[in-house]
Amino acid sequence: MVTEQRSYDEVVDENHALRIRLAKIEEQLAQITAQPGNTHLQLRLQKIDTLYRTLFDSFPLGITVCDENGQIVESNPTAEKLLGLGRTEQNARQIDGTEWQIIRPDGSPMPASEYASVQALAEQRIIEDVEMGVMTPEGCLTWINVTAAPLPIEPYGVVITYSDITARKQAEEALRRSEHAFRTLYESMRDAFVGVDMSGLIVQYNRSFRELIGYSDEEILHLTYKDITPLEWHAAEDQIVREQILTRGYSDIYEKEYRTKSGTIISIELRAVLTRDDQGQPSGMWAMIRDISARKQAEETLRQTMAELTRSNADLEQFAYVASHDLQEPLRGVIGMIQLLQQRYQHQLDARADQYISLAVDAATRMQALINDLLLLSRVHRQHLTFSTTSTNEALATALSNLQVAIQESRAEITYDALPNVIADPAQLIQIFQNLIGNAIKFRDEVPPQIHVSVSRRADAWCFAVRDNGIGIAPDYHERIFVIFQRLHSRQAYPGTGIGLALCKKIVEYHGGQIWVESHLGHGATFLFTIPDRS
Repeated sequence: MVTEQRSYDEVVDENHALRIRLAKIEEQLAQITAQPGNTHLQLRLQKIDTLYRTLFDSFPLGITVCDENGQIVESNPTAEKLLGLGRTEQNARQIDGTEWQIIRPDGSPMPASEYASVQALAEQRIIEDVEMGVMTPEGCLTWINVTAAPLPIEPYGVVITYSDITARKQAEEALRRSEHAFRTLYESMRDAFVGVDMSGLIVQYNRSFRELIGYSDEEILHLTYKDITPLEWHAAEDQIVREQILTRGYSDIYEKEYRTKSGTIISIELRAVLTRDDQGQPSGMWAMIRDISARKQAEETLRQTMAELTRSNADLEQFAYVASHDLQEPLRGVIGMIQLLQQRYQHQLDARADQYISLAVDAATRMQALINDLLLLSRVHRQHLTFSTTSTNEALATALSNLQVAIQESRAEITYDALPNVIADPAQLIQIFQNLIGNAIKFRDEVPPQIHVSVSRRADAWCFAVRDNGIGIAPDYHERIFVIFQRLHSRQAYPGTGIGLALCKKIVEYHGGQIWVESHLGHGATFLFTIPDRS
């Protein structure tokens, strides 16, 4: 049986050689039979017949011989194997018989008039290289390559030789299906694909690429990738081709722009790979391209929004600072006048007047505290901060000193671990500890506060914790408490402005950290905040 590696020329040469040898054998047989009674010639006849039969039976191609009427008269074992028919079964058939089930390479039925054997017999000429699929009695499809040639020896008609090309046809079909699947995937992908030769001329592309740039198929095949790339990108892209694609065979993902047929500039990102020919020389480049215009527009919108938000926040902080600062002087005057009124006329008016004066003093005092806290909040970004190596132990000690009166009055017990040095603004670090410990002292029951300050390591940051045994905070309010002016309790129960935790949050975030609380109502609270370890 011929394997698919045998070339067509080899098969044709073997067929031609076989026909010559068969013709010589027939000629020799004719000469011998013309000389009866010659024992020596009879022996030669037997020898030649044995040689003919051995050659015929062992030949690696299928061989079928028919007479001048198209009746099959001879076939070799290879033919029997390929056709799935024994010699007797074949000898019962005509070469154009209706028993044959034969198809063309495209899968359609092949009429007998297209059989190589039928054509060779009818036209008395060699018919070569006819591919056909033969259905065997077992239902198997065998693909063969057929050559048929007339035999100028009566009563023979044609000799038909054929090789098995089933493996090759199966490989071709598998390749066709693979190419079809790839082409379907290639054309249906949302990302654009384009292939160029080493001059940059576009040679292949998919539907998404055509739709991206807006040119027709005829127009695209006359373009180079530089034709659709704005001039300002050429130098940078040449450098990428030279230093990445030609050097290592592919590029990093990079961004550039295309100019579409309509003149619109679109932003894209792509990665390119180098292709090589059979000699290993660069033959072209393939690129996968993604339209990022929408993303770029979103990024620009976000940038503008962030710039506007930054400006708005700056204006708001400026307003808060100016308003708070400018309110200080008249408020001090109001408080002074009310206190003077209280001192001079207390008990000289009726009880209701004394109450009004007292309420006015309290309200003015709360307003002064609120203005002071607003000034602190607005100064977080306004003032020039000094980030330096800061002793957290010293910052905590200063905060405790500032809270000494409250600590003594509440009989609070405060403990703390050894704390590390951090890169921070010392004054703001003191403010954080002072606010958190002050809240722990304030929000308590009758039991004296027990407060512990600790630290732990989290990735590349220090995590500080202030734990207390106070009234606790319900989980629903864990985020709300860090919003400015948000209060969970009345001023009568727990005085304050509602700015302290918002100030802590702003300071911590300005240092690049985070702050949160872990607590349940009635079970104390632990406030945690991180400071990046920049050491």
